[in-house]
Amino acid sequence: MNNEKVMTVERLVLYAKKYWWILVLSFLIGLFGMFLSVKSNNSQPQKEVSYVQNYLPEIIDDEKVVSLSLAAGNCKSLLEVTEVQESINAYLDDHGGEAISDWSTIEVESVTNSNFFTITIAQDKETAEMQIQAITDILNDNLSEYEQNLLVVRVGGLQENTRIISAGQSIYLKDVLIFFISVVVGVFVVYILALFGKTIADPREVRMLLGQIERVCINKKNISLFTEWLKSLDDNRNNIFVMGKGTEQISDIINNCGNGNYRLEPIDKYGDVISSDNDSDIYLIIRRMNTSTLEIENIAKISEMYNANIDGWVYIKI
Repeated sequence: MNNEKVMTVERLVLYAKKYWWILVLSFLIGLFGMFLSVKSNNSQPQKEVSYVQNYLPEIIDDEKVVSLSLAAGNCKSLLEVTEVQESINAYLDDHGGEAISDWSTIEVESVTNSNFFTITIAQDKETAEMQIQAITDILNDNLSEYEQNLLVVRVGGLQENTRIISAGQSIYLKDVLIFFISVVVGVFVVYILALFGKTIADPREVRMLLGQIERVCINKKNISLFTEWLKSLDDNRNNIFVMGKGTEQISDIINNCGNGNYRLEPIDKYGDVISSDNDSDIYLIIRRMNTSTLEIENIAKISEMYNANIDGWVYIKI
């Protein structure tokens, strides 16, 4: 008798169906854990500090007509010119300042209903002061070069501007791993249950324990095959069917045959059957996920004790 456990895909699938709630629970725990992990990402609002400088454009020559309202737009356009940006950074380099690497952080905005405009820099105060001075000097140089007849004048000092940025909730690899690990744990638990489970889930397990192949394998689509198998039995001999758990439907089919030579016995009475009846053919009826491995092992041991064996067995997949 071979007690080696057969681990097959069929066995795993059947145990997954039996313990579906473990898989669902691990899935839900994984989702909940990922939700908490995502929620903790950037959960604290961030404070962004920038500095704002007010400007007022002045006309250099009153005899030349110029629109002060266009000053903000002209300055913004100049700050987008590569040569102007390079000049500002060269100025900063000469004066020991920090170069501006991201020009998108420099914001130029007009002040509504006035000629004022502002330039905002997202830096610490000392760096912002140096960069604002460089921007002011280079802008005036270029306004003069392009004969704009304008001069931009700083009005007051830098004003601190604090903006609270609400926390975003991004999904990171660790969040996905929390979900994945939870699901894997659920699958692993089902695998362990299948590995050490005591119910028959594959006909190969019975073949190894009893040392013989099944007479017929029945499922929902070919249940009529069992009736045909009964017809193939010798009607002149007594036939004893040892019924495993969950085989009530098969018992009804046997009883409906109305054959007086058919007798049904529960699987736990196999010892009494084989010890008292040597003239009958004995067939074992097994239903997957109902009959235990221990019951099949006992049948094999009892058969060995009496130097006898069953005449065949039927595997039910229903």
